[in-house]
Amino acid sequence: MKKILPFIVLILVASIGSIIFMGLYNYNVTSKHFHENLENKAKFDMEYIYSTIDNIANSMEDLALVVSSMKFVQIMMANEDRESLKEEFVPLFEKMKKERNINILQFHKPPAISFLRAHAPEKYGDDLSSFRLTVVKVNREGKPVKGIELGKAGLSIRGVAPIKFFDKVIGSVEFGTSFNIGDKIMKDLSLEGVAFLLHKSLKKIAWKLKGEEIGDFVVIYSSSDKMNKLIDPKDLEEGMKEVVMGDVEKSFLTYFPLKDFSGKSIGTIVISQSKHEMIQLLNKNIRMLILIILITSIIMIAIVFVSFKLGVFKAVDSISVVTEKFGSGDFTIRVEPKKMGFLEKVGNYMLNMREKLINSMLKLKDSEKSVEDVSKEVFQLSENLGEISKSIRKKFEMINASLTDATANTEEISARSSNVSEISERAKRSSEEVKEELGRTLEAVNRGMGSVEKMSKVIGGVVEGTKEVSNNLSNLTSLTEKIEEIVQLISSIASQTNLLALNAAIEAARAGEAGKGFAVVADEIRKLAEESEKAIENIADILRNIREYTVKADESMENVLKVVSEAEEEGKSLNEIFGEIEKKVKSANETFEGFESQMDEQLNAMKEIDDATTEIANRMTKINELSDEMMKMMKGHNELVEKLNEQNKKLSE
Repeated sequence: MKKILPFIVLILVASIGSIIFMGLYNYNVTSKHFHENLENKAKFDMEYIYSTIDNIANSMEDLALVVSSMKFVQIMMANEDRESLKEEFVPLFEKMKKERNINILQFHKPPAISFLRAHAPEKYGDDLSSFRLTVVKVNREGKPVKGIELGKAGLSIRGVAPIKFFDKVIGSVEFGTSFNIGDKIMKDLSLEGVAFLLHKSLKKIAWKLKGEEIGDFVVIYSSSDKMNKLIDPKDLEEGMKEVVMGDVEKSFLTYFPLKDFSGKSIGTIVISQSKHEMIQLLNKNIRMLILIILITSIIMIAIVFVSFKLGVFKAVDSISVVTEKFGSGDFTIRVEPKKMGFLEKVGNYMLNMREKLINSMLKLKDSEKSVEDVSKEVFQLSENLGEISKSIRKKFEMINASLTDATANTEEISARSSNVSEISERAKRSSEEVKEELGRTLEAVNRGMGSVEKMSKVIGGVVEGTKEVSNNLSNLTSLTEKIEEIVQLISSIASQTNLLALNAAIEAARAGEAGKGFAVVADEIRKLAEESEKAIENIADILRNIREYTVKADESMENVLKVVSEAEEEGKSLNEIFGEIEKKVKSANETFEGFESQMDEQLNAMKEIDDATTEIANRMTKINELSDEMMKMMKGHNELVEKLNEQNKKLSE
């Protein structure tokens, strides 16, 4: 029993050491994997938060673009008609505030003068250019802007679009919503905590900014007081510049920048994940390890005890002595299997191995001389092979250089032929354009001659027409009054249609992808309404002109007769001029037809040349690649020959 005791103690010490080692190893591995999962989850959460902000900003920008594209909005802004804008958009803003949580709808004049606040119509005319940089940028550059911006009332997500009148920026429209996404992010991402903090240097802009201060930062949203206690002011500073991750107590915190519309960092976003799952997993793994090692220790103690009973260790000592002698090259020692107890078979195996080793050594000595002779012959052959491969490699290098030059020349030919083809194409297009223009000119000449002939016939009837005009002037006055009534009715219908189109476009923007088709219909309705308004304006102008002309019509009748006579003479002259033009155009057209056929032949020839040079270049490139492959193979072959020489030298030694 005393002989067994040291082995049992050794097994127990080894078991305890294994438990400690495996426990530490398991902790490190599990902790590493768990931290990797936490880091990957934090990166996903960070991208999700940025994506959420972008989606809201895109929605605000879409609404701003819809409103800025409306014709009546452009006209109202150009006329500085604040009251009409107020009537249209204040009721609409109240509806959108309830349904879509939009709390900002503003119109501005350049650079950033408040023109109308739909959420506060009584306030306007104040200059916002000192802090409303989105508005200043849009009015200056004429392009939409979206993203986070800090105002006097705090942080918000905005979309601003320019309002243009005849391609000139006359103002801008803005939609926005408060920065209140914290609860949504907590719910969507199942986080332990989240906080948004702004740097205190921004307080001079947002004078209403209030909240708990942590270092140089102000908390604008936090999921809990516990979250605020976990935040480190130093990590906040670093997180404003780059992503920072770290453990705090039983939580894993990630800090990353909060950026405004321009990409400038204005604060830090902090998210917290719980490490409770990792701690539970570690405890479970450690308990399992302790159990496994204890069971293994008990089994090992039992094996040691049984081995002593069977005399295994004594037999193992005998085998160790024999093995040590064999290892030192002493084959004179005799193996007595019968003294090895139940390991007698092992003794017989060792005795047979001794005899076979002695025979093998004798054979090895006889073959040593033969190997030396063969190695000399192989060495000589490998040297010859090396010289041949070097010669082949030099020839391949010369071929490769020639192929490179040929490929470069072929590519240059291909490039020049392509340039010639392009020039020919342009020349052909130019000739076709000239031919088409001549055709249109000829058509115009024919139309002109026809018009002159018709004009001559019409002049004869003008005299009689002037008499009828005098009789119809009295009827014209009564008709204009009726037309004015119809114009007023159409104007009322167009205004109502425009308002319906505005509401439909906003509803379609809110519906997103599902409302795209409806948005197209709404846009077409809006265009029809705008065309109706234009038609109304034209009709009004015509009515005014009719009234003026009815007064002057009687006085103009005598002048009309004189003008008709002069027009008749001019018509004859025009007819002669058109005849000359027709002859010259036909002559030019015939000339260009011949030129065009020549250009077609030249262009086809250049295309064939271009195709041929391209095919040659491709084939030369392929040959060059094959040559490179052969060079690599020869290089590898030379290396193998050198290694073979080295091995032969070693074998000779």
